[in-house]
Amino acid sequence: HEIKNPLASIKGAAEILADEVPLGHPKYEFIEIMRSEISRLNHSVEDVLKYCRGQQYRDKGRQESIEKIINRVVLLLDAGLKEKLIQVSIRPEPGKNLFLTDEAVMIQVLMNIIINAVDAVEKNGRIIIESGKHEKGFFIRVSDDGPGIDKDLVKEVFQSFVTFKEDGTGLGLSISKRIVESLGGKIVIGESTLGGAAFTIYLPDKNL
Repeated sequence: HEIKNPLASIKGAAEILADEVPLGHPKYEFIEIMRSEISRLNHSVEDVLKYCRGQQYRDKGRQESIEKIINRVVLLLDAGLKEKLIQVSIRPEPGKNLFLTDEAVMIQVLMNIIINAVDAVEKNGRIIIESGKHEKGFFIRVSDDGPGIDKDLVKEVFQSFVTFKEDGTGLGLSISKRIVESLGGKIVIGESTLGGAAFTIYLPDKNL
């Protein structure tokens, strides 16, 4: 309630603003982003509760192309990226990137992974987001030029309440792992071509 009640108030304020800004206005898009993100935050609270109760996630949300989801997440993180002057390269595999997945939960997964990359890199750092097809489905890979993850610590990364950041909760990546697994996929950690860490999400092709 400490989180949901303020969210309800913010949502009400956004609805009032939406009534004042007509469709087609240059700022209408930002109000739509506010409304969408408020809804996503509300779902995130529900996801944390489900996680704590040991309940499973289910693929029930609106389906969207991974390309649009990636662009949406990068837009949402724009302020943090600019603050550290981070260069982000989005590299969809030509002709092999047209796959759909659950929009809300995949935004949550990618937000968690990309925020970790942003925290890991130094000022003027680099992040590459690739996506495309692999033999059994599709992949999304987030690579950075940060210090990487020690091999001895890789197994701990996805454990609940384990964090390597002073202000971290240790839930973001563990929840992301459960979400991806509920979609029939997996997350693999490796070394990036930039010398840092690479998080690769593998999702199955439901048409196979």
